[in-house]
Amino acid sequence: MGEGYKHPYHNDEHPISFSYYYYMKNLFEAVGPEQVSPHYESFSRSRRGLIFMFLYVGSITGLARMGGWSHNEWLRGMIFHHEFILAWYIGHAEIRHFTYLIGPKFTNFYMVYSRYECQQLMAQWADHTEEGQEKFLVPSKEQMEYVRINKEYDFVKKRALVDFLTNSRVKVEQHFHGRAQNMLNSI
Repeated sequence: MGEGYKHPYHNDEHPISFSYYYYMKNLFEAVGPEQVSPHYESFSRSRRGLIFMFLYVGSITGLARMGGWSHNEWLRGMIFHHEFILAWYIGHAEIRHFTYLIGPKFTNFYMVYSRYECQQLMAQWADHTEEGQEKFLVPSKEQMEYVRINKEYDFVKKRALVDFLTNSRVKVEQHFHGRAQNMLNSI
């Protein structure tokens, strides 16, 4: 076998079974690319404070461990204190940027726009589904016609059998009456 069974109605654009990935792909296509400000800054430029904090804590921690972590209690206490304060500050300042790691950053604009797009997607789902299934409608109606013809054939077959049995009974009764008449006439 070259390949496994593939359902005739299944394709990449419109799969038979919907998955979370397919829903999110449609949502991201509806939302479109993230809008870039004319004052765009690179990630390293816009997060330079965060990157500096990581380098600062990492370098002091690395130097302290190289110099014997267990012998520098005051340094270890200072680092833990700094790490707590920096983590609290960075977590408070940066949480909105990392809340939604996948997809666009959900600011007020994106929240309103995404809600609108979801409402449009749900409102137009029936029309979109109907347009998508129209190409499958003709074979489906043909199959329904076969079912109707098969039911009609069953009805015609039963009717023919009833007619045949009725005619056979009438012929047997006529034959019986005919022989009885012949026997009575011969006496």
